Amino acid sequence: MVLTVIVLEVIAFSVVGYFRTRAQGPNPPGAHFATKQNAGPQSVGVRIEPPSPQDQPLISQEAAVEKAKAFYGGQPPATTDEITVSYVLFNDDETETVDSQGKHLLYQDVLAYIVSFHGTYLLGSGPRNAPPDSHVYNTEINIVINAMTGELMEEYSWR
Repeated sequence: MVLTVIVLEVIAFSVVGYFRTRAQGPNPPGAHFATKQNAGPQSVGVRIEPPSPQDQPLISQEAAVEKAKAFYGGQPPATTDEITVSYVLFNDDETETVDSQGKHLLYQDVLAYIVSFHGTYLLGSGPRNAPPDSHVYNTEINIVINAMTGELMEEYSWR
């Protein structure tokens, strides 16, 4: 019974997230999901450093949380049991943009908030037709919000 509820919740979360994202427009430029549980944020190209003390955000931590919740329709994902926020110097060493000059990394040294929803059930890996007990579920979703503009930059999950 518990497994059925979790599976249904994952399916509902995925379907609702898919249609909500489509209604809001395209996914954020970077959406990364690790295929190995607890591999660390670097496994999805994320590098985090502390910001300089003189670097002050233009939006508040509370506004960042509200923007992250808005990505999920105004509420955190259904099974969230804790929300944490980190103010960081954010780098994504995988997400690129292309212009007439060629390819460029999109997010380098950006002041950002990482809003983490803990206690979620997000399918992290596993073949589509494999038995449910062979899948890895990530229990944390991280939404990156630009601390200067309030822009939703990306989401990633690695544990």
